[in-house]
Amino acid sequence: MIFFSRSFDRFLTVVVPLVVLGVVAFLEMAKIVSCVSACEDGPIENIQALITFAAFCLGVSLLRIKNPAWVRAFFAIGTFAALYITLEEIRYGQGLFGWGTPEFWAMVNDQNETNLHNTSSWFDQKPRLLLEIGVVVGGIVIPAIKKWAPQRLPEKFSIVYPTSALTLTACFAIGGHLYSSVLGTMGRQDLFVFDRNSEMEEVFLYWFIFLYFLFKRRELTSKESAR
Repeated sequence: MIFFSRSFDRFLTVVVPLVVLGVVAFLEMAKIVSCVSACEDGPIENIQALITFAAFCLGVSLLRIKNPAWVRAFFAIGTFAALYITLEEIRYGQGLFGWGTPEFWAMVNDQNETNLHNTSSWFDQKPRLLLEIGVVVGGIVIPAIKKWAPQRLPEKFSIVYPTSALTLTACFAIGGHLYSSVLGTMGRQDLFVFDRNSEMEEVFLYWFIFLYFLFKRRELTSKESAR
């Protein structure tokens, strides 16, 4: 069972990301599909919505497990965030059902869409920054402290610490962001691997949320069963 768990974890954290990167890069370079990462309601945006909706479902199931109130509140925030991202990605159904944007909303939405993140940085860049910080702390900083200075991590918060298996996913997400930032500063957008690097970064940010909930649910369910 342990072997299966480790193999499954490796598949989700290593194989899946590499396959996604390879397939998207191939499709865009070979021009097999007209639009992969750069278009609204394209394959990548749909994948993002599916990942965050799956994360939302896992979050709801986590809330059903008996835990201290502060732990449930922590998971509730992540669950709400996953739902918010899902609804934003599908424009609250506009992309699925094709309704037009009301005139009053089009005046405040810079892309003429039914969502919030195109109206203000408070609904877009700032939440994304918080997510990136969370991925760095949860996927890189905490695992590093766990390995080299575990005594520095407060034991009372251990129930919400991410597993070190998420480190690679965090590196994919943050590494992509750093790569884009450096090339953008240098004015070398011609070296971007994908038509819209930011969309691929978001895939891995959302994949991190999904895996966090998945692994945490497995861990807590196992502990609950052992009681």
